[in-house]
Amino acid sequence: MSNQPAVGIDVGFRQCCIAFVNDKNEAQVIQTDGKAKTPAYASYSFKSPNTFINLVGTNAVNAMLRGQHAIHSPKRILGQHFSHPQVQTFIQKVPFPIINDNGTPTMAMHYSYWKNENKLFHPEEVLAKILSNFQLPTACSCRGFRSNGWIFNSGDHHGSNCRSGGDPLIGGQIFTENILDYVTQRYREKYGGEEYNANYIDELRDICELKKKDLFNSNCENVQIGYAGYYRGNSTITENIFESSNSKV
Repeated sequence: MSNQPAVGIDVGFRQCCIAFVNDKNEAQVIQTDGKAKTPAYASYSFKSPNTFINLVGTNAVNAMLRGQHAIHSPKRILGQHFSHPQVQTFIQKVPFPIINDNGTPTMAMHYSYWKNENKLFHPEEVLAKILSNFQLPTACSCRGFRSNGWIFNSGDHHGSNCRSGGDPLIGGQIFTENILDYVTQRYREKYGGEEYNANYIDELRDICELKKKDLFNSNCENVQIGYAGYYRGNSTITENIFESSNSKV
């Protein structure tokens, strides 16, 4: 049996993490920010006309909250054909365009404020960039052991998840989406049928994600809701509401 450490990568819809086994000891790789998970987000922009920069993980999320464009959740469309129902549903819920590149869904992002240009990214590219955020911490955790990894599309758009049972598309993000649907629906019923732009929906989705986690320690959470940057009201999420919203999962 090889003495080299075994590295396991868990790629989620909105979070990624890495663990390793070395000398019969197992542990998660902790990032430089002290967290064991990194958000599946990437942001690209020009710092100056000749300097192209990219941010991944938490840095990309922070950039998005400052108004910078970001793309996320590449696993949702990885290995799928553009016409796949999962891809079409994803397109309706994200603030960035998904382009049909000869049948391959490709993420497009407006990456320059002074040039009206979009940069195209295949989901494999985005995922590889996100996982590169683990490169240095993983090498340190594994005592300098270094190896190469590849993320590629083998063709034919037959990507799928392997599982031992249950629905492979069900993850923590499904619960967040159901909370988001509940919150926006309640808001429209109370304040009117205002249409949200996709960027605000993405921000509200992150708020719902945090409230979902907070429900583990409390029986009730309030979500402040606004429109066009203005506070308009709030919606209450309780354990019962959470369970009823996810009763079909």
